[in-house]
Amino acid sequence: MKEACDALDALVKADEEKVANKTATLADTTELLAATRAVRALYVDRDALDAEFAALLDSTKKTYSEALGSKVTLVTNATDDDKNCQLSSNAKEPSEGSFAGLIDGTTSTYFHSIYSAAGPGDGIYHNLQIDLKGNATNSFFYEFTGRNGSYCDTPNKFNIYATNDPDLGSDPNSEDSQWTLVSEVDEPTIPNSAEAHYTSPVIEMDNTYRYIRFSVIG
Repeated sequence: MKEACDALDALVKADEEKVANKTATLADTTELLAATRAVRALYVDRDALDAEFAALLDSTKKTYSEALGSKVTLVTNATDDDKNCQLSSNAKEPSEGSFAGLIDGTTSTYFHSIYSAAGPGDGIYHNLQIDLKGNATNSFFYEFTGRNGSYCDTPNKFNIYATNDPDLGSDPNSEDSQWTLVSEVDEPTIPNSAEAHYTSPVIEMDNTYRYIRFSVIG
């Protein structure tokens, strides 16, 4: 488009000089007409294009909304002392935080991995383990919302594992290598500030799994 317009501008300038010098010919007119047609052929109806994009955007928003509207909340019981709690960890901090703080919808509560005592051991990542119980799935997404105030250490590098083995699924101290690796996340753009929200892409797995584990690297 730019090249065609530049060529037309150059012809117009040259023809203006020829007209002023009374040296313009029919051939100059023919050449100018051809250049004008070349520009017109590249012309885009911006209003029509904007309308088409707007319609496409509305359709995309509707599809996305319907997809989220049909989602199933996979974790509904995170009560720490309940035997049916769906969450467990090999490194839960005993002095503060709770599993319930992960799903209660408020940023004034939180879960904290261990720091006041010895962790699970050198080379063993802190994990968060989920028992989906009757909602075993082959795909899911997760959401993070930073706690209010400071210390918003939202993880941005972690591995996600899955299994259907009830012994592994009930033991947060089982080794990662015994589970099936389903995703390696290294996403430095995950926000790490107070109350910042992040929704992950959908994690597609090659099987339907009951147990999911997040092993945090950083």
